[in-house]
Amino acid sequence: MTGILAAIFVFAFLIFFHELGHFLLARMLGIGVKTFSLGFGPVLFSRVWGRTTCQVAALPLGGFVSLTGEAPDEDIPEPFSAADSFSLRPAWQRLLVVAAGPVWNLALAWLLCWGLFWVNGKSEIPPVIGTILEGSPAADSPLRSGDRVLSLNGVPVSRWEDLPRFIRRNEGRPVTFVVSAQGDDLRVFDITPALLSGGAGEKAFTGWGIGVLPQGTVQRSLSFGQAAGAGLEQAADMVVLIWSGLADLFSGRESVKSVGGPLLIAQVVSRQAEQGLASLLLLTALISANLGILNLLPVPVLDGGRILFLGLELLFRRPVPLAIQEKAMLGGLFFLVGLMILATFNDIVRIFS
Repeated sequence: MTGILAAIFVFAFLIFFHELGHFLLARMLGIGVKTFSLGFGPVLFSRVWGRTTCQVAALPLGGFVSLTGEAPDEDIPEPFSAADSFSLRPAWQRLLVVAAGPVWNLALAWLLCWGLFWVNGKSEIPPVIGTILEGSPAADSPLRSGDRVLSLNGVPVSRWEDLPRFIRRNEGRPVTFVVSAQGDDLRVFDITPALLSGGAGEKAFTGWGIGVLPQGTVQRSLSFGQAAGAGLEQAADMVVLIWSGLADLFSGRESVKSVGGPLLIAQVVSRQAEQGLASLLLLTALISANLGILNLLPVPVLDGGRILFLGLELLFRRPVPLAIQEKAMLGGLFFLVGLMILATFNDIVRIFS
């Protein structure tokens, strides 16, 4: 039950924050907001705040902000006027309002990581060699357990993640290691990576490596400013991870079976809630970044599709014909419905397999 409540809270919080971005920027620009809704369907609770009806609806898997005069031919209801109309504003203002939701999700990912690192410090994996796998390139080299890697091909190494990333990019070419062991003199030697395999079943992988594992993690306290920088770096890593996953999916390198929907997210949130608040908040940051990136995709119906149309309007100084926008929106809707069906099917298969 705790996991279910945590999943509902995370969904609601991220949707609220996304729509809050649209709402606040619209109000800053003087655009009227008729409705701010958390959820769809029958209204469970509503209250008028200023001229905006704020409501909570029965289906919590979404939300919306209804702006005054979103369509050019839309009637403007009382107590709003033409000065509050969204469609009568310059294209750059409309673009900012549309982009505010995804941008706020990305900013939330940063803020959550910032706060976590400031309160708890940051768990880091130093570039210190732990286990060396038998039969690997590292086992046939002068590298020893306890060695700290200082540089690779002259590039300084400050954390463990730099090591596999550099080796993958370098592929099978020799890498010059500069290492030290507990303050001893520096040692320099070359290791040629090899294609190594691991995992099993769907988690099986093959990649360039030298066959080493880290010695362990250390916890480092961070100041407020240091936590801000570390949080920004962590959020940027999340964005890169998400973009890489999307690129692999659309290029065919990643199977469509990996696509997950609300059921998978609810499962993962439930599991992380059992690990504690810090784990749950870090996952929330990742989902928020994911929500922001997905909404920026140039798919009609999503914010990214509207940004595309508004960008074209700014470029050609006239709006994209309404008929073209409507057809594109319909195609985008079919795409999203198909994606949701695929994601739900994959979630059900995972549950019963």
